[in-house]
Amino acid sequence: MTLEKIFTAGLKGKNFIEHRRIILTTTFLIIATFVFTLFAFVNLFQVENRFVALLDAIAALSTLFALINLYRNHAVDIGAIIGSISLLLFFIAFVYINGNTSFGIIWTIFFPIFVITLLGRKLGLELTAFYYAILFYLAYNGIDVWQDGMWDLTSFLRYCVASLVITYIIYMHELSLEKAQEELDAIRQKEIVYTNKLEYLSITDSLTSLYNRRHFDKLFALTLSHAKRKEDTFIFFILDLDNFKRYNDNYGHKAGDDALIQIAYAMKSAFKRESDALFRIGGEEFAGILKVEDIELAKEHLQELVKKIEELHIDHQYNGDYKVLTISLGAVVINQNDSLHEDMLYQKADSALYSAKHQGRNRVVFA
Repeated sequence: MTLEKIFTAGLKGKNFIEHRRIILTTTFLIIATFVFTLFAFVNLFQVENRFVALLDAIAALSTLFALINLYRNHAVDIGAIIGSISLLLFFIAFVYINGNTSFGIIWTIFFPIFVITLLGRKLGLELTAFYYAILFYLAYNGIDVWQDGMWDLTSFLRYCVASLVITYIIYMHELSLEKAQEELDAIRQKEIVYTNKLEYLSITDSLTSLYNRRHFDKLFALTLSHAKRKEDTFIFFILDLDNFKRYNDNYGHKAGDDALIQIAYAMKSAFKRESDALFRIGGEEFAGILKVEDIELAKEHLQELVKKIEELHIDHQYNGDYKVLTISLGAVVINQNDSLHEDMLYQKADSALYSAKHQGRNRVVFA
């Protein structure tokens, strides 16, 4: 087992605060188990301290149980709670029995440092307040009694102030870390949003909001590979607006852009599934990759798209006999038996589009 796994129990927090808590909990339980065990053996050989040795042994067993549970079940919260409560009960019992012999009460100032970092500042502070309510009561009752009466009111007040100052410092330290983590998380969230936006813009056509040619080149190759590996069937189609140059020349480029937007909207309305990918791959040229289970049904949908565009009744007096804007569409089926490269499949769909134009436009032709 590596040193990292020893002090993290094989866990990794989702952020700095959580990862730090895992390390602190594990480290505290390891140190506490070792120290309590050591003190249990030391006090065992001193008759007057054998009851303290029993307390040390109980505390050592408690932290050892929490440590084993942490390694086996990754129970960080349970480990932190058991460790904190064990420390609380031990210190209270220790102070009650020790009576500040050899300045034993000095050990109690470490309690808020461990508890607030293990349990978090809110729960840790609540437990610390409960801890000090009992401990200050014991310390006050020890005035003129502990250390042969040398523990006086001044000593008590110094102890209280020092304990509260340490608690305040560790509490504010945890608060500052939490605020820093919140700021960092907010910055990272903005970075994710910004990165996603950049990625979206890099693969999207700004006019129609369909995927652009760059993304098409990437996705088309992946689709062909997927069809061969997964035995899926796709339809790839290319559509082109009929006599669109004449439309632009006579109606203006603003009207042309509006027409392209309407075509894109009609495509998105016709093919809404998550697996449908739609592209603008040229000026007035669009494409789509559709995963299909029923080829004949997919062909019907393409026919309906052509009809739907015509029924938009976008005025185009320079489009032959139609007098409205229409599209021509060439398509090809891609399946696991297709050994052609994506360039060849594209050429087949493009040839089918040319045939649709040659046959009179406003129609679908399958390669």
